[in-house]
Amino acid sequence: MVSGIVWRTVAVDEKMINFPVVYEQLIALSEDLEILQVAKASMLDFWNQVTRKMDLYLSVNNGREFRQIEVWEVEAIAQRTEWANMLKWEKSNFQEMLLQLGWGKPELAADRRGRPDSGSEYIHAVKPGQQPIC
Repeated sequence: MVSGIVWRTVAVDEKMINFPVVYEQLIALSEDLEILQVAKASMLDFWNQVTRKMDLYLSVNNGREFRQIEVWEVEAIAQRTEWANMLKWEKSNFQEMLLQLGWGKPELAADRRGRPDSGSEYIHAVKPGQQPIC
């Protein structure tokens, strides 16, 4: 058996984080899940630092709509999930951060097919006044 873990780097302004994710075409071993769970706290700390002045949105209706939320709601979601993933999109006048908070098997968590044993909630952060696009 081969680990599905690869390392991703996200940089925002002068802050940078390296964190583990499961490669999209592989499955997570139980050891991989442990690595993801350990990394979650530092990822949330980074997220809180870089999104402090941004508007937060929860992806709803299978990603077709967004509901604005507060930091405490992100914290509540984080408490009931096991691992995290993070992405960033950026153009000259636009920046969006995406925080995937998941549970169960990452390879089943991206869409509804793994529910209820595996799944994800997606939190989007954008500059004030902007809307998520991803």
